[in-house]
Amino acid sequence: MATFNLMQGQTGPPATVGDATPINVGLEIAVSQTVWLTHVHWWQAASGGSSSARTVGVYPASGTATLLASKSGATPSGTGWQSVALDSPLQLDAGSYRVVVLHPNGQYSATAAYFAAGSGNPGASGLSNPPLTAPNNTNISGAGGQASFTESSSLARTETGFGQTNYWVDATVTDANPSGLNVSAGANQNILVGQNASLIGSATGGSGTKTYAWTKTSGPSGSFGAATSAATTFTPSGGAGTYVLRLTVTDSSGTAYAEMTLTVGAAGLTANPASAISTGWTVIGSSAVVALSDTDDGTYLQATGPSSLLLDITFGAIQAPAGGQDWTCRVWCQKLTATSGTIVGRLYNGTTLISTAPSVTIPNTLGPIDCVFPSADIASMPANTWLTGPRVTFTVSAA
Repeated sequence: MATFNLMQGQTGPPATVGDATPINVGLEIAVSQTVWLTHVHWWQAASGGSSSARTVGVYPASGTATLLASKSGATPSGTGWQSVALDSPLQLDAGSYRVVVLHPNGQYSATAAYFAAGSGNPGASGLSNPPLTAPNNTNISGAGGQASFTESSSLARTETGFGQTNYWVDATVTDANPSGLNVSAGANQNILVGQNASLIGSATGGSGTKTYAWTKTSGPSGSFGAATSAATTFTPSGGAGTYVLRLTVTDSSGTAYAEMTLTVGAAGLTANPASAISTGWTVIGSSAVVALSDTDDGTYLQATGPSSLLLDITFGAIQAPAGGQDWTCRVWCQKLTATSGTIVGRLYNGTTLISTAPSVTIPNTLGPIDCVFPSADIASMPANTWLTGPRVTFTVSAA
């Protein structure tokens, strides 16, 4: 496990700044991979430094100023860099921006123009120790500028910039959870509107009894079957879209989480064959599925000899017909040398027959014929069967 910080190798100013107004000072940080923030640091100058207790905290750099972690009662020990450990490591996701805040009871260290543009300023290009960075003013996420302050008698997010000053607040992150607690939310999934997602979460390491909590961090509305179980289901009710689902696990060693992305698509109003069983048929030019799906007259299925043959086709996902609507399968076909020919379509839910379409005559020239399944029959088809792909058999008879 490796640790990273930004200024621990630098020497801060020799004297503190005394401020009559209670204040918070901070540093905005960003991470390029998942890390765990374990410590907050500040520089204690040799001259004018107070030994009173400090409070530290971590906030999102933008958006709602939700306090993510804090520790009070941190007192300086001598001069130089001071360190306070959070009670539990704070997980930071790749690409996230956070503000690390010190509430110093009015005394703090400051170096003016530290982050200002110019070759003589150490932070002109920001500070970097990958995966941890402190962006310069051009690349920050918060509105106050890099290294900002907020006047307040209690801990608060810093949101006001002043001369691109460095207030000598730092953080340490690790590239693995120090508690050893590791969480998986399972693989990303793709489903269709009307389907449920089966979620398989897990946690290893850590210590003590584990509790689980599933939440939706972004995306349309939806609900969990059992939000406090590692394995559960999620039902999207907000339609097509991208849902980010988070599994948070807590035990006596701390808290960790993992996320998965659920992509919900909308099934179309039409579908082509996804698979086909065509025993006894000769496939001309391509596979049976392609021959049955494309618009090329040079690829097709042909049969000679037997008076009756079966095509067993499973279609791709398709929207369920609206109430009161028939469902139609269109087939392009023609008789070659036969005197007569008919097609009878049968719609199945697996192996259960749902509906039989009326017999349709095969034309002498290539053209479409429709096998129509009446709405009264298809009302009994389970909704999920349409999304997994309905099965239709076609009995083709010729004489």
